[in-house]
Amino acid sequence: MEDHSIELPAVESPPTPPAPRAPRLRMALGAIALYFLIQAGVGFVVGMVFMIVQIATTGVHDPKIALHDPNVRTMLLLIILPLSCLLSVFVFRKGYRSSWRIPGAGGLAVRPIPAAQFSMQVLLGLGTAIVGGMLTYLLSRGHPVGQDISQLMQQTSLPMKVGLGLIVVSVVPLAEEILFRGILLPALMRHMPVALAVGIDASLFAAIHLPDLGWKPQGLLALGLVGLVCCWRRLKTGSVYSAVAVHAGNNLLAMVMLIAAGHH
Repeated sequence: MEDHSIELPAVESPPTPPAPRAPRLRMALGAIALYFLIQAGVGFVVGMVFMIVQIATTGVHDPKIALHDPNVRTMLLLIILPLSCLLSVFVFRKGYRSSWRIPGAGGLAVRPIPAAQFSMQVLLGLGTAIVGGMLTYLLSRGHPVGQDISQLMQQTSLPMKVGLGLIVVSVVPLAEEILFRGILLPALMRHMPVALAVGIDASLFAAIHLPDLGWKPQGLLALGLVGLVCCWRRLKTGSVYSAVAVHAGNNLLAMVMLIAAGHH
């Protein structure tokens, strides 16, 4: 009796999707360096375009003279800051696409949160700013300690103040929180206890702002406090947007006070 069995073709299993790319410490430190390189590169390009336009339209031999005007410097910042921050976010998104929304130490935790929760984190950021301001006041014994951008805002016009303030409470917190709480924090957590990772993350966050403080260390404690609270909310809620909201609230209070003081 002949065998009429039919051999069915083997069914190939679908390819296994690549494992999410978890943040690594070396890559995280590289991302911090890249962030500042992007800022420098965008600043260079915008500065060169500005000088070319100045020479072509005014005929001046030294276009840098225009930079003595605080409004001109603020206008350039209004271009450089959002461009560099959004470009950084785009690069981070391309590099960590597979782990973009994953919480914990396995990803960046860029996950949406309810509007009410976001608002509560902003309020927490406002409270953090008040406590940080008090600490800075005590450490500096009443002497003013502000970042370079704060000093610039004291000299510029009200529309420029408002425009710069909007950027400082929106795209700047977004880029810095994705970098420090989205990439660096989980990378540190893979190598050490969470408490130590949080401490190092907050310390590095404060340290990179030291040049903006005019190298005055009295402001570091307030910035470190912001970093600690941002780490806490990122881990507690499982979303880096909570840290963005805290950071935005902290910056919001500073910007409102600067605008109000300059307006009066």
